[in-house]
Amino acid sequence: MGQAVYLGLCLLGCLIFNPVVEASSSGEGPSATQPGPTPCTSGMLGPTTDQTSGLQSITTAIESLEGRMMNTLNSVQTHLRTVGRILLYQGRRLQAVERRVRGLEQQQAATHSSAGNGTVDGRARCPAGVLFYKQFCYQFISSYVPWHRAEVRCQELQSGPESHLVSILSAREGRIVASYLSNKGISDIWIGLEATRSNGYMVWEWSDVSPLSLPLWDGRTLSSAISAKECVCMTNIRNTINQKWLQRACTDTLPFLCKYRADY
Repeated sequence: MGQAVYLGLCLLGCLIFNPVVEASSSGEGPSATQPGPTPCTSGMLGPTTDQTSGLQSITTAIESLEGRMMNTLNSVQTHLRTVGRILLYQGRRLQAVERRVRGLEQQQAATHSSAGNGTVDGRARCPAGVLFYKQFCYQFISSYVPWHRAEVRCQELQSGPESHLVSILSAREGRIVASYLSNKGISDIWIGLEATRSNGYMVWEWSDVSPLSLPLWDGRTLSSAISAKECVCMTNIRNTINQKWLQRACTDTLPFLCKYRADY
């Protein structure tokens, strides 16, 4: 079967590629034409050099096209993974906003329906050993984990409307938190400040979507230059008056502090 196909291709090559060689006139009669030697008339010796070169060119072109297609496919897959991570992160942020709204609605309803003086703080409850300050519980977790794992652990800590790594929104809140942590035997701890990359800059946000204004309440600012240090920890904790914030790689492992609304 294979030999028959080969013979057929050779005959087709004779018709396409073999030129007709004209015999010069001898003066004794009309001009005659005779076919020149071909692979077919020369013992079926196989494809000519031109045919082999043409096949090699086609093969090279196909391989080049396959390479470009694979590069394009890899690029598209990488882009889709990046978009997927962004959508997942934004989805979590949206859920956090929704939980925050529900929590505020529940708090307002409880306040209006409560007896006595109507103050929310008077009825607030936090677990034993957990700091309470202005309607929130601050719970220290001693496990050393990366920043993103710490945020997930905080979200799993409470089934209530919101629970995240701590946001520190005032100098007083920072001092109270540092005082609470001063006897924990630690120097650094994750807080809920993280950067996302946008248009070549680092944009800083609280994981609980609390508003962030720069410079910070103590006059410091955070770098907007692209860096591998995209998460923030509180350091120098034992000095409750002069604790500092420090940018660190999110993959570093530290203990952490969760913040969530108190029960009423």
